[in-house]
Amino acid sequence: MKLGRKRLGAWRMAMAAVLTIIMVLSPIHVAGAEGTRTEAVMDQSASVAEQVSPIMALYAPPWVYDFKGKDPSVLVKNGITYMAQEQLASMLTDMAWDVDVQKGIVKISGPNHTLSWAKDSKYAIVNGIKRKLSGALLYKNGQFYMPLRDVITWAGGTVKAANDRELIVAYTPLSVIGGDKNRWYWVRRDNGIVYSAVGSEMPYNIGKSSVQGYQSVSLEVKQLTNDSTLLTVTHVHGEPMLADDIYKLIVYKGKIVRQSAAYYYGFHSASSMNETEGQIVMLNGNELQLVRPDGSLQGRYDLEKLTGYKNEPFTVPYVSSSDGIALVEPYRTSIMLLVDLRTAKVIELYKELLPETEQKMLAEMKPYMNDFDYQGDRLAFVKRDGDTFVFNHGTLPVGEKTVQLTYTLKR
Repeated sequence: MKLGRKRLGAWRMAMAAVLTIIMVLSPIHVAGAEGTRTEAVMDQSASVAEQVSPIMALYAPPWVYDFKGKDPSVLVKNGITYMAQEQLASMLTDMAWDVDVQKGIVKISGPNHTLSWAKDSKYAIVNGIKRKLSGALLYKNGQFYMPLRDVITWAGGTVKAANDRELIVAYTPLSVIGGDKNRWYWVRRDNGIVYSAVGSEMPYNIGKSSVQGYQSVSLEVKQLTNDSTLLTVTHVHGEPMLADDIYKLIVYKGKIVRQSAAYYYGFHSASSMNETEGQIVMLNGNELQLVRPDGSLQGRYDLEKLTGYKNEPFTVPYVSSSDGIALVEPYRTSIMLLVDLRTAKVIELYKELLPETEQKMLAEMKPYMNDFDYQGDRLAFVKRDGDTFVFNHGTLPVGEKTVQLTYTLKR
């Protein structure tokens, strides 16, 4: 999987008008829409206010439900508002869900939270302790329904009445989750703590990362060996969503043993090669690191020093440690460089591959460095075939057509 994305300039510019609202959601227990009835509230290991780091505030827009309408995901029974499990899962996106219809059991887990509940029972195992809740777990219309306030409050959110027929549900996911029931991983968006668990067991702390993500955050999990896993966290943010923060974490024998962070801002692609010759490709600031699955370093290279390009991040579309060569792109300049990692020899490939008219145009555009207009050399690495590198090249005007160009190593 490639990191980052090719951006659509027009879409990015349109998003510039969107303001990022940042605020902390505090847990407040409010009487529900069922008149003066007070529903049971589950114990929490820590309040949201205690969990949120002071240096990173999070906010998610609230959900509004018409509990007197025809919404099939909501039903009211004995004065208690229930919500379908699938709808709850769409809000509690940082939780792992294990739903067994045949056994009639729903299990939910996340950092510092576990819940196990059997059909038709008012009792559930909440954070390891048996609790009586406000209503039983129901099964209706082919899915489970759970007392809304119980589950949302347990997770760290709030439920309150907007009027005599609408409920406002507020919940901010504090983590991003990845993996599957064989091994789940969570990365906290505010403080970077990483958790892991098998199935629905209580997640445990496996280390602290530098991750911070208050807008669009994704987590990719890749098993490297039986003992090693690569976690890739991508945070897309800013106005208008032009920033990519890419974090890589290597988990070895249940602990974080190495991590990296690279930050990009602009219209160009932030994609880099992920693996090469059994090593993980990690970019930590301006440093290229080739890392074994156990977290040990195979090699490290200062790209700023090697290339001479200053004050900008880099992407690495290709690298071979055995040959000691890499394709390196300074992010803003967006010029494909062939770098000899051993001798520091650098070849600007556009001078080898593009016609003189395009070379001249590129040289004239470079000083202006306008991210929106400046396209760089428009060379995109496709593959290596022996000593030959294949590139796609977008001709001018942009979008006119794409041609393939090749460069052969000079041995």
